[in-house]
Amino acid sequence: SEEIGRIDKRLEKMVPKENKVIFWELFENQKMGWILNFFRKSNIQIDPEAASFLLEMVENNTKELKDTCGKLRVYFGEGSRIEYADVEKILYHSKDENVFTLFKKISSRDLDASLEVLTKLLLTREADPVALLAGLLAQVRKLKRLKGLIEQRYSHEEAFSRVKMSSKRMQKIYAEGARQYSLDELQAIVLLIARFDYRVRSLKSNLHATLLQLFLYYLVVRGGSGIFRF
Repeated sequence: SEEIGRIDKRLEKMVPKENKVIFWELFENQKMGWILNFFRKSNIQIDPEAASFLLEMVENNTKELKDTCGKLRVYFGEGSRIEYADVEKILYHSKDENVFTLFKKISSRDLDASLEVLTKLLLTREADPVALLAGLLAQVRKLKRLKGLIEQRYSHEEAFSRVKMSSKRMQKIYAEGARQYSLDELQAIVLLIARFDYRVRSLKSNLHATLLQLFLYYLVVRGGSGIFRF
């Protein structure tokens, strides 16, 4: 929205130049070709449906797309074929925690489970807080679009089709999120992520764990609202 855009620009100005990292973003019509070419170079085939699912998951985050494809390449190896079910299992049902398994707990509004996933993430290299917040932002925005369609009295089937979500497991996760959070809360959470993104970028790394725990509290328990000080 226009309000979010204004906030994003104000936050960007407040971040010190040395702390800014800008990633080149692929155009929408380039992403599918990039995925297919990425795996082709490693002699790996990926099912078109699996590639489309990857795009659904990472949305506009090119860095997350590259990181996820890199992990799939290492996991499956040269000469393999990656199917839709493989990608879904790795992202949402892997034993290793990631931003997607964290969102699954957030969508059920379970603070203890969310904090448990975060704790595990903080012990791994998956815990880059900026990337973590960016990944959550993409999923919250998708959930917000879905919730808006449902409130406009679209059927769940029509709403999922409009947000291009075909996975039954994903639909279950997002349907639970739409049930747990109001549209106003999801809007507040988008703004909450922007505020914590600024704080994470501007404060020392030894404060990041506490910031992310506080972030989850305000997201899950307060629905993005409330007064907080750093």
